[in-house]
Amino acid sequence: MRTRRAYALALSFALFVAGCDEDPVAPSNHPPEPPRPVRKCGDGPGTLSLGEGHPFVALEGTTLPIHAGTQGGHHVEVSVRATGPVDANNVDIRIELRRGEALLGRHLNPSTLLGTLTPGVCDYDVARIVLVDEGGALLEGDALSALVGAAVTLHVRLSSVDAELDETYDLTLGDVLDGCEGDGGC
Repeated sequence: MRTRRAYALALSFALFVAGCDEDPVAPSNHPPEPPRPVRKCGDGPGTLSLGEGHPFVALEGTTLPIHAGTQGGHHVEVSVRATGPVDANNVDIRIELRRGEALLGRHLNPSTLLGTLTPGVCDYDVARIVLVDEGGALLEGDALSALVGAAVTLHVRLSSVDAELDETYDLTLGDVLDGCEGDGGC
């Protein structure tokens, strides 16, 4: 009796597997999305400017406050303004925050759009760079306190098919704000 049941189960499984498609992903009934038209961030050589908020406001001074996030982590916020040949309709954004050689945080956004509210420039609003330790864990306690007043570098790279803008900023990390101060919201 057991061998019949085992045989029936094996046969059922074999028929089930044989009936499966080789490619379990069904083809899409939707046509592929057409490529976005190229939309440059202005004429002339490319430039990057560092700012904050939405809409973009140029950063005054060189101090970035540390914001307490709503999920227990801490981050800095920056906005970036670009001019020149970079494509606002398809740009890769990479922002890294370092203290010496140590990576404190990274913001990556591939193949994204830049805002074009102001003619001749493109804005990327409010990139949040979460602060982490060498192992990638959220920075907290004494390690976070040690960053207040620390000299850091912020490396910003925007790249599209025909252009790349790359700039490094020497900055200082400011006080820790709770989530309700500044543009961080609550």
